[in-house]
Amino acid sequence: MLSSSTQSTTFKLDQNEPLRERISFESLPSEIILHILSFQSSTDLVKLALTCQRIAPIVQETLFQHPFITSIHSLSHFLVSLEQGRHRPLAPLPPGSDDPSRSLAANVRSLRIQSRVWGSKGWGFSIGRILALCTRLKSLTLEAIPDLRVKHLEGTGTLTTLSLAATTFRAHSHPSPPPLATTFSKLRHLTMNNLGIPPNSTHFSSLLRAASATLDFLHVSFLRDVEVNDFVLGFSHLQNLTQLRVGSLTPDQDAALHHAIRNLSSLVRVEFAGPTLTEEVLHALPNTVREVTLEQLHWDPEDEKNKNAVEELVAAILSGAGDGWVTLAMWRDLNSNERVSNAVRRRKAESGASPSMTLLNDKQVNITF
Repeated sequence: MLSSSTQSTTFKLDQNEPLRERISFESLPSEIILHILSFQSSTDLVKLALTCQRIAPIVQETLFQHPFITSIHSLSHFLVSLEQGRHRPLAPLPPGSDDPSRSLAANVRSLRIQSRVWGSKGWGFSIGRILALCTRLKSLTLEAIPDLRVKHLEGTGTLTTLSLAATTFRAHSHPSPPPLATTFSKLRHLTMNNLGIPPNSTHFSSLLRAASATLDFLHVSFLRDVEVNDFVLGFSHLQNLTQLRVGSLTPDQDAALHHAIRNLSSLVRVEFAGPTLTEEVLHALPNTVREVTLEQLHWDPEDEKNKNAVEELVAAILSGAGDGWVTLAMWRDLNSNERVSNAVRRRKAESGASPSMTLLNDKQVNITF
């Protein structure tokens, strides 16, 4: 017969044995240090980088993940840093791992560039070089850039979010080159606010066409130089768009807006944040729309002409909605349960449908058909 027994062993610490060497912050693995540094502010990181040669490259890696550049001098210095560190690994890697792509440029995930000096030049070329180097860039925000060309937006196809605000494309800049379609092949969110482009150009429609395959969210506002034909043409490419936010537009663009959105067959959510909005536009909403937000319409509640404006707009939204439901979200000063109820009753009388209204909160009402 086989038998088994359990033996226990007791270890006793030798009181005369010297204490083990204390573990310092610098001796921690780079991955742990990076995680700790991710909770620190940029100011603290810069100070920390000056304390230790071991920590400095790791801090640099953290700082380069989400840079914010506000001067042409800083932009040039940033570009030089990327080019010099193009093939140089950052913090030491764990034994057995080799990742040559861990360079400063490959570490950049989001980039915001803002010109704070009106009319300064030299931004566009540097931006183009930076996008070519940053092979893992996901988000790009350009603000008040005065000399951009479409070719400066050519990248490696990793962008998912692009925001162009108060930015002007240079006169005589060429239309979008074919590589732009590759650059925007993963773009999902696009904002164009206060966009300046050369006369008679097709930049607006070209940008939307290049991003049409994957674009999910579009915000357009203050398209001061976009001509009507190019405006409508740009929207015609957006068959996969599900979310649209519209701000202030030119009178001609306002007049053509119902043509622009009529064929957005995948649209689910739309927000109107401009001072002008017509029933014609709301009637043109596709029946796939399920949420409509009205903001900052600047109506005078004492004006007899606009007394029933909310009711009319709600009625227009409901008349364009298909079977299912639509959620209305309105600014506090526009919200009126009585007027919404009147619009629902009108919809019931006109179509024979039986919509029901549920108040979600002080700004939203859900209407089910």
